[in-house]
Amino acid sequence: MALVACVGCGQDDGYRRVAVSGKITVDGNPLETGTISLVPIQAGPAVQAKIAAGEYAIARSEGPAAGAYRVEVYSVQSTGRKVADGDNPGELIDEARNIIPERYNLRSELRAEVKPDGDQQFNFAVDTKADAKADTGGTRKKVRR
Repeated sequence: MALVACVGCGQDDGYRRVAVSGKITVDGNPLETGTISLVPIQAGPAVQAKIAAGEYAIARSEGPAAGAYRVEVYSVQSTGRKVADGDNPGELIDEARNIIPERYNLRSELRAEVKPDGDQQFNFAVDTKADAKADTGGTRKKVRR
C-alpha cells in the first residue's frame, strides 16, 4: 500500500534542473517583498519564487532547466487608500497595486540564460524613474520642412 501512495511523488518531469538565486533592487534599494517568475522562451518549466529583503532563491528540485527565460518581477503593495469592494457592494477594501513597471513583468525586457550545470545567480535592477520619464512624453524634436 505504501508503494502505491508514493507513485507519482516527487518532480520527475524529465528536466535537468538547477538552483538559482539572486537579488532584486528597485531604484537601487532591495525590493522588500514580491515575486519573481522565470518563464521559458522556448521550452522548459516555468518557475516562481518569493522575494524577501531583496533576495530570492529557488532550490534545484524546483528550479529551471537550461535555456533562455523571460523574467517577471511583481510587488503588489497597499496604496493606503480604501476603495469599493466589487464583490461586496457597500464594503470598502484596501487598494493595492503592483509597484513594478510593466516592462519588468507583463512586457518584461528582463532575460536570464540558465546554464545546464551548477547553481547560478541572477541579479536584476528595476528602475522606476526611467519609466516615469518615459510617461511624460520624452524629448520632442522639431522637424524642418
